Amino acid sequence: MLPEIRTYDLNASSFEITQCPKPLTEVRLISILSADLFNTKEIVFKAQDGQITHGKHQKWIDLPRNMLKTMFMQEAQKACLGVALPPYGAGAPTYAVRFTILSFSLLEKENSTYRAEFALGYDISVKGDSHSGVIIKHENISSLENKTTKTSKNGNQDFQESAIQSLQHVSTQAMQEAISLIKKAIEAQSVSPLKK
Repeated sequence: MLPEIRTYDLNASSFEITQCPKPLTEVRLISILSADLFNTKEIVFKAQDGQITHGKHQKWIDLPRNMLKTMFMQEAQKACLGVALPPYGAGAPTYAVRFTILSFSLLEKENSTYRAEFALGYDISVKGDSHSGVIIKHENISSLENKTTKTSKNGNQDFQESAIQSLQHVSTQAMQEAISLIKKAIEAQSVSPLKK
C-alpha cells in the first residue's frame, strides 16, 4: 500500500468581504518569480551542510509563486488595494510591484530542530520611483526527533503539520509586510504629489 500524500495550500485563510472606500487604489502585479530550487510543489528541507531534500508525504497544491499570487490578492483586498493582473492597458503603471521568492524552505538548526524560512524580494514602483528590498521571516518548528527515529507516527504527523503551518505563517507575515510597504509608498507619494 502506498503511503498517503497530503496536499496543502499556502493560503490557509479565505477571501473576506472588506468595506473599503471607493475607488480602490490599483496596483499592477507585474510578476512573481522564484529561484529554481523553490519552483516545485515539493516541501524543501535544507540541512546545515547545504544538502537539499524534499518532504515525502506532503506537497503543495500548486507552485509557490502561483499560491503567492493568490495570497497577494487576498491580503491586498483586506488592505483595500485593488490588484491588476496582465494583460494591462496602455501606458505606464502608476503603482506596480514585482516579487521574487528567494527562500521558501525548512532550515535545519542545531539538535535536529528546524525553522521555517521565507525570504521575499520586492520592487515597488510608485509613479516611476522604485523601492526595492528583501523581507525575511523565520519561525521555529518543534524537534524532528520523532521523524528521524520513527518512534511515533503521530509525532511525525504533528511535525509535518507544524512545519506546513509555520511556512504558511511566515509567508503570510511577509506578504502583509510587503502590502504595508506598498501602502506607505502610495501614501508618501500622495502627501508629496510634486515629487517626481
